[in-house]
Amino acid sequence: ATADSTASAGAVAAGPSNGDAPVTPSRVLHVRHLPQESTELQVAALGAPFGRVLHVMLLRQRNQAFLEMVDEPSATAAVNYYNYVSANINGVTVYIQFSIHKELRITQNSG
Repeated sequence: ATADSTASAGAVAAGPSNGDAPVTPSRVLHVRHLPQESTELQVAALGAPFGRVLHVMLLRQRNQAFLEMVDEPSATAAVNYYNYVSANINGVTVYIQFSIHKELRITQNSG
């Protein structure tokens, strides 16, 4: 392998490789394999060491979440870190990769 191919290896998505896994950096992270009882605070805590977390969106029925960081460098630092260190919530390993979404659009329900 050339030096160029190994240098870019750190930016790939975490977890098992599949054809749908985006490798283009995004400030939105996709978190997979969440325990059912996960909270927004627990998901936010995964990103907090790398920068400000703007939004968390839990998809409980899919055991997934989206985590929006303040910028791409913060998100990239998180993905690179979790490529080498397991992310855990309640003792369950979760997988973090870049999302295909570039930002989360959060709307407040009126009622």
